[in-house]
Amino acid sequence: MLTLWLAASALTIGTLAAILPGLIKTRSSAAASRSETNIAIAREREGDLRKELLEGLISDAEYDAARAEIEQSLALDLDAQSSKGIDPSPSLFSAAAISALLPIAAIGIYLLIGSPTALNVSSSSVDLSPETQDLPDIDTMLDQMKSRLADRPDDLRGWTLFANALMGTGRYQEAVPAYRHLSDQDPANPEHKIRLADAIAMTQGGALAGEPETLIMQALQLQPNHPQGLWLYGIAREQRGAFDEALAVFQRLAPMVANQPEVLTEVNAVIQRIQGQMTQSSQSMGSFSLEIRVEIDPTLAEQVTPGDTLFVFARVPNGPPMPVAAKKTSASTLPVSLELSDQDLLVGGQSLSAYPTLQIGVRVSKTGSANRSPGDLAGTSDQFSPRQTSEITVRISEQIR
Repeated sequence: MLTLWLAASALTIGTLAAILPGLIKTRSSAAASRSETNIAIAREREGDLRKELLEGLISDAEYDAARAEIEQSLALDLDAQSSKGIDPSPSLFSAAAISALLPIAAIGIYLLIGSPTALNVSSSSVDLSPETQDLPDIDTMLDQMKSRLADRPDDLRGWTLFANALMGTGRYQEAVPAYRHLSDQDPANPEHKIRLADAIAMTQGGALAGEPETLIMQALQLQPNHPQGLWLYGIAREQRGAFDEALAVFQRLAPMVANQPEVLTEVNAVIQRIQGQMTQSSQSMGSFSLEIRVEIDPTLAEQVTPGDTLFVFARVPNGPPMPVAAKKTSASTLPVSLELSDQDLLVGGQSLSAYPTLQIGVRVSKTGSANRSPGDLAGTSDQFSPRQTSEITVRISEQIR
């Protein structure tokens, strides 16, 4: 048992050193002493439990329950000691990232405690010195945990550790199904929905439109004052250009974090940024325009007839299907250049220039209807920032089937 707990401790410290470079300060001798004491106590408690189990004084279920309590207590103690060496972050996102990294340390303990082979390690056969101890790397630990959890769908604590560790190490694509599993297993827990939304957004380059925003709203229905949920919802509204709504969200969040000065500073900075965007949007409202050049593939040009209608529209990438601005004209003059401006807005409240990213779509309608129909011709531009690009070329290159 001595080897087991020393190995768990070494693995924890080694993992933290690997995943938090630059964030861990030198520990004081008092802190180091406390960690050693915690490990020693945990080692002794687990050894006593193992002895009682072998002597038949306790059942397997009682042993498992007590061992889980030891594991959790030690992980929390080590996390608490590690947290004392971490610089406070001015960002809610940074704080969330650090808290997501800490479970990796607990994974080492989780894997060792949960492995029957770990209990058979002889203290005389293992050299635990820093120079010789061969510790698994983070990827290996995560892969081991993934294999272990495959047969334990109800182990929500293990799944939470796993998902948070994936998120903390930047494995966002893998974190998504892990958080989705947690959300499916515990649908009334808003934390799972918020973390799932965050993970999906990270796979989309930080964009919260679509499923992430839906998940955030569901979480806030369960817990309206969830700080991280409000933060992400405010960012989502800002990304959509709904600055008035975003401002209201962050003004609501500010008093909730008043006792966290650096977080409050971050929130106030976002409030100032949004207010500046609102001022800029108000000044440019009605004057901003995009120059759109619509071209057509020669193989499709002969399918355009004099009665066809050309629809040109701007929409938010990965957002709702409804355009934010649209214009229609005759398709008989293709190729054609036209202007899409704030005068063509379908959604009031902000200028086209207020949207971080837009995408231009064009469609030649045979029926004159704004709805897509078989036989229509269509094309889509790449995503662009209207603040940086005001001239866009779109090529009609497909026929809707």
